[in-house]
Amino acid sequence: MPEDLLAFLQIKGRDINDFDDLLVPSGDWEETSFRVLRMVQSRTTSVVLVFSSTSSCWSVGASTSWDVSFHIPPRQPVLGRPQFAHGCCYCKLKYLNKLLKLDMNTMEFSTIDLPPDNESHSMAIVEAAEGNLGMFSVISDIEVTSVQYYIFVQNLSGRANEWHIKKTIPLPDRCFYEFIGSAQGYVFLVRMRTGPFCNLSQSHFEYVCFSLESKTANIQRVSGMGPSFSYLYFGFPSSLSPRRIQGYEAG
Repeated sequence: MPEDLLAFLQIKGRDINDFDDLLVPSGDWEETSFRVLRMVQSRTTSVVLVFSSTSSCWSVGASTSWDVSFHIPPRQPVLGRPQFAHGCCYCKLKYLNKLLKLDMNTMEFSTIDLPPDNESHSMAIVEAAEGNLGMFSVISDIEVTSVQYYIFVQNLSGRANEWHIKKTIPLPDRCFYEFIGSAQGYVFLVRMRTGPFCNLSQSHFEYVCFSLESKTANIQRVSGMGPSFSYLYFGFPSSLSPRRIQGYEAG
């Protein structure tokens, strides 16, 4: 972590609740260039640092803060995992039922209200047609049974921006699901099947990864996986493909 930038921003290590490092999808950039986003969050603030392979330097991209009048568990992150769509980065603001949006061109933050009762839902952000935003949301319950798909319609006929539910996708009973990301028209979920006594410890979970195709809502098993959190590897420059990264060994 660039300590000089943190010192300039007056952020101390003990104040950091969480941080995420991720590669920005390359889009139409040159094959050898890339950017790394580091989102540092404290209890009240998030600061975005950007590394450019072109300049080989870190810079401060943006910062924002939020209301702390609600209870936040100690050392718990307030922001969900960052996700990209239509040139913007989105993070769920936990406990607030809002989505934090970072425009990657202007480096400006804004917020979007989520549909009611989505505070605790796992969700995946996707690119919908006509430049709109799509969202898959797991129904949070003791036994998860479905995923709801929403479209965020922006400035339609002069009306206020709003979410429209488009479909409900059934999932097997007796399972918990959590999204781990989206890429190339698919969203990916981890299924955690409970043990015979419904013990929620990791040792009693069977972790299986599924893909859900955005257009058709078709669900397929991708693989089994360990109990650790996983990250997707899609949409990055060919120079950063696994076989071109030093030290990579095929499994």
